[in-house]
Amino acid sequence: MKHAEHQIHTVTIGGVYLACDVLMARVTIYLSDAIEARARKAAKARGTTIGRWITGQVTEKLENCWSPEVFAAIARAPFALR
Repeated sequence: MKHAEHQIHTVTIGGVYLACDVLMARVTIYLSDAIEARARKAAKARGTTIGRWITGQVTEKLENCWSPEVFAAIARAPFALR
């Protein structure tokens, strides 16, 4: 079951303060103690919470990877190695 919560995101642009109410999904993840410790250390080094750090990592990974549709298109391309 997918849970969601409202979060207020704020930003100041050119001296103008903006606030935006965003509906965000909430998920549960399970990490080993060693990975949790590394994630907390990385988040602390960035000056953020572990939740925001994990969100950033997932976002970056998904924005910088090719979708399955791209791989399928490459496989169908006439220049693909077979």
